[in-house]
Amino acid sequence: MAKKLDFDDYRVQNLRYPVTTVTSSYTASLEDYVIISTGSSITLPQASSHRGKMYIVKSTNQDIALGVLLPIPNASLLTVGDNTCKHIISDGSTWVDITPG
Repeated sequence: MAKKLDFDDYRVQNLRYPVTTVTSSYTASLEDYVIISTGSSITLPQASSHRGKMYIVKSTNQDIALGVLLPIPNASLLTVGDNTCKHIISDGSTWVDITPG
């Protein structure tokens, strides 16, 4: 009989996330995950086509305006403040801010 695995038995080693660094306006691709930007705007793909897709956007120089192909219901989601970051995920219809804290 196979051993039942406990949570402590499961180890993830060498887990890596793609990091994209940009210095100007940028259109996010589906391969992006963490986007570190000194630019002023980032355009996200349609949320309706990418349920579960998440981006972490970090600003290092100035406020970043997030643009999307579909409206975002919460206006505060449209800006990533200078030297802050936001976690954005698609719920299948729109982009949602799930930033911890």
